[in-house]
Amino acid sequence: MAYGRAEPLPFWLTYVFSGFAVVMALIAVSLAVLLCSRRKRRSRPPLDRASCPS
Repeated sequence: MAYGRAEPLPFWLTYVFSGFAVVMALIAVSLAVLLCSRRKRRSRPPLDRASCPS
């Protein structure tokens, strides 16, 4: 092995890193959607008992 020379990654390892990046991106998007939907739900005023049908 010569110093100062970078050896290329194996072909299958590229797919592993790509798959990991896609999974992490999906998790980040789903967390953002969940957090945004929770904020919208909390910002609604509570319902009156008079307006609810019994």
